[in-house]
Amino acid sequence: MASKTYFYVILEGLPPKFLLEGLIHRERLEAGRYLLVFTNEKFFHLHKSTLQKEALVLEKGYTQGEILKLPSGIILKSFGTPDEKTIILRTKGVFGSGFHPTTRLCLQILDSLSPQSFPALDLGAGTGILALSLARKGWPLVLAVEPDSSAIKVLRENIQRNGLDKSIVPLQGDLSSLKGPFSLIVANLYLRILIPEAKTIKKLLLPGGHLILSGFLLSSLPALKRVYADLKLEQECAFGGWGALRFSFYSLNTGQIF
Repeated sequence: MASKTYFYVILEGLPPKFLLEGLIHRERLEAGRYLLVFTNEKFFHLHKSTLQKEALVLEKGYTQGEILKLPSGIILKSFGTPDEKTIILRTKGVFGSGFHPTTRLCLQILDSLSPQSFPALDLGAGTGILALSLARKGWPLVLAVEPDSSAIKVLRENIQRNGLDKSIVPLQGDLSSLKGPFSLIVANLYLRILIPEAKTIKKLLLPGGHLILSGFLLSSLPALKRVYADLKLEQECAFGGWGALRFSFYSLNTGQIF
């Protein structure tokens, strides 16, 4: 049986009515954007020039309907059936669709790390996309913390949808509600949180653990490196003008990673 090709389009704002005819899936993304999915190639190409004139952000073809496929084999989709390698994600306007550069950077780094026995922390979880990928990768326990009441509802729904309620614990709260330690912390947050709360974030990290930071433009890299200079910088990534950093809990006195 031949596989379908799914055409993904991201719009700035509500889709025009003429597009709804050939649509098989619509999802409200973060920042007022909408994801549209088509399988009718003729319909897609018929309207492609019109779509481009309307300043659409992205269009791509995917043979299996995936939004993203990580090197480990984990697949992210917006519709379908979840399995041990597939995450089905619904956003409902909450941050964490898988399309934003900072989310992709975090996923790229997380996918390269091996699961540890101590818990991981997804700080500012949004839809739960990062926590879900960690659980699919084999992390036995992930605490997904989100302060927003609307987002925490979407987070819980995504956990249940993917059958990962035994691996992921959703918590509505912020840094003040956490004790740690965590073997991995991923914080895809605003710079106004990453810098003032640096001391608190670092205290939650287990010796030998990893800290992943994103949510900032490349111009903010020097400031973040200064604030987190007591940790060892292991990795620096960039995509679309945004950055991500991975640190390890490193002793400057002994020169060892605990």
